[in-house]
Amino acid sequence: MPMLPNPLDVQRTDTPLPVDLPPPRTTTYAPRLFIADDDDDVRETLAHLFACDGFDVTAVANGEALVTLLDEARRRGAEPDVLLLDHRMPCYTGLEVLAGLRTWGFTRPALLITAFGELTAEARALGADVIEKPFEPDTLRRRVFDLVGWANRTVGADDDADLAVALVVCASCGAQERLVDDDARNNPPTWFCVECRARARPARGDVIGDGD
Repeated sequence: MPMLPNPLDVQRTDTPLPVDLPPPRTTTYAPRLFIADDDDDVRETLAHLFACDGFDVTAVANGEALVTLLDEARRRGAEPDVLLLDHRMPCYTGLEVLAGLRTWGFTRPALLITAFGELTAEARALGADVIEKPFEPDTLRRRVFDLVGWANRTVGADDDADLAVALVVCASCGAQERLVDDDARNNPPTWFCVECRARARPARGDVIGDGD
């Protein structure tokens, strides 16, 4: 199993690393996209969306699996054209993976998904861009399209107009969930998962505001 270096041993810089954009491709070429996210719903949703867009998608559930996948791809000369990874994952975080890739000389575009906006500068110093949760799927797709040179491709032109999907993160505990159709269309600006809403709901007979 390939081991990443300790990210604390990797010298950081405020200067963003150069990124090698994939060369122009024919319309029949399927750009390779590696996705890493430990949330099953989010990972499966993203894999489905980008596969329908024409990407050759490989998706894994944690940082260690992503490192293994990237190492195997590097040995075969089949590195991804773009990397899409969540930050908070088991084994290795997104930033730890990016730090290790820097020592490998990996310079293809990478996009870090995170609910922590303060990580933006650190991610960019490691050669990646950032998209913050929650986000609209089409916003993410537009970002990835641009990274593979599909700047003129229209987002949503071939989508099912009856399907709405939103990827949301709980404002209290950070849990992620996929909302579909009416739930997605009526998604509130601040969203809480079922468990957090249940904990906040007063028990029968309780009086809100009573006591100290």
